[in-house]
Amino acid sequence: MQIGLLGGVTVSTGRGELVDVGPARCQLVLAALALSAGSAVPVSRLVDMVWGTEPPRTAEKTLQSYVTRLRKGLGPKSIVRTGAAYRLEVDADAIDVLRFQRRLDSGDIDGALDAWNGPPLAGLDTGGMSATVNGLIEQWLGAVEVDLDRRIETDAVSVIGTMTELTAKYPFREGLWALLMTALYRVGRQADALTAYRRAREHLVEELGVEPGPRLRELEASILGHDEHLVVDRVTGGATGLPTGTVTFGFCDIEGSTRLWAEHRTETAAAMARHEELVLAAVDGNGGYIFASGGDSFGVAFHRASDAVAWAVQLQAMIGTERWPGGVEVRLRIGLHTGEAEERGDNYFGTAVNVAARIADAGHGGQTLVSASTAALLDDVSSTDLVELGEHRLKDLSASEKLWQVGGDTFPGLRTLDRARHNLPVQTTELFGRSAHIATVADLVRDHRLVTL
Repeated sequence: MQIGLLGGVTVSTGRGELVDVGPARCQLVLAALALSAGSAVPVSRLVDMVWGTEPPRTAEKTLQSYVTRLRKGLGPKSIVRTGAAYRLEVDADAIDVLRFQRRLDSGDIDGALDAWNGPPLAGLDTGGMSATVNGLIEQWLGAVEVDLDRRIETDAVSVIGTMTELTAKYPFREGLWALLMTALYRVGRQADALTAYRRAREHLVEELGVEPGPRLRELEASILGHDEHLVVDRVTGGATGLPTGTVTFGFCDIEGSTRLWAEHRTETAAAMARHEELVLAAVDGNGGYIFASGGDSFGVAFHRASDAVAWAVQLQAMIGTERWPGGVEVRLRIGLHTGEAEERGDNYFGTAVNVAARIADAGHGGQTLVSASTAALLDDVSSTDLVELGEHRLKDLSASEKLWQVGGDTFPGLRTLDRARHNLPVQTTELFGRSAHIATVADLVRDHRLVTL
């Protein structure tokens, strides 16, 4: 039997079959026992770990029912009661968190990282185990920093994408910012390295009220002074041609193109041809590389995040001022994401490309969205502000993404999985008038606690 706590709570048999371990609280009980596998955990301690500081009056009885439920899935002898405590009778090697910690303690960084499958207890309200979860994440980040520090020495280009995403997710960890600044400088991107420092300082000062520590300040001074200890490597691909290493991917498409084709076929055909010309002109003007196209959609790759945003801003402006054929209104939605490029010939594939495409899908016509990793590399974006939109769950992606909007225009809520689900019929026409009814309802709401329509 294998018990996984990293990336979510799972249990599998020796044949690889998943075991049903019950609802969220039941999973937390299993996690609390698994973290101390082979040792007795007092009932009072389990209650604190599962419910935190405000357990229900019936917590101990509820805990007993959870243990009964777990025994059905894991086996009757899997959890043993010893006085006022419970013990999980499973070998420590069968639990991924304990394997991770054992390898980390022995100095096997690669083995520890291989054992890590994601944040502990992902998808659960960790209750009284929040400190334990945070401690495990800190251990993992420490191992990641050691690994990235080694990889920077041999191939700085390949790790910039990973570090950009990590600094966006953990913006207060100065060690990650220092590694990112070093890698950017070593591949000849001094301006981007200094931008990373400014981003780090903004997070620390504005959100924590502290200045960067000596390590970051000294590194900034070294970059400004072109310290000879910061060796600069050659960038594969140069400033032109197919972007490699850390790439900013952009996707754009026309909102409602299916409806346009159905209602204005002739005019839409002309509009699509002109739309393609404008996309190509903006790509050429900002050093982009078109790697995908289909219908009204284009995928573009850029060496720098700032070039990708400049492309998006220029393209939206050209689309907005263009005089389109009668009855056709072309409005683009654009999504940008920076990550490590996975190449196949003259094309790309992989997570970074998929995230960029899903970000574009979440927007509305005229809206440009960027991910946290892209936003972290931007500074003074052509006098255009970035508006933070919070974290959102995107289709087909397991982790949520923090998104920003380029520019301050107002749009409806993003088309993400966070939008409320309902079973109301789709509204087919707009509602006009009814002002008298609205006034009546407003009067009722003011005068009564409950109004039923």
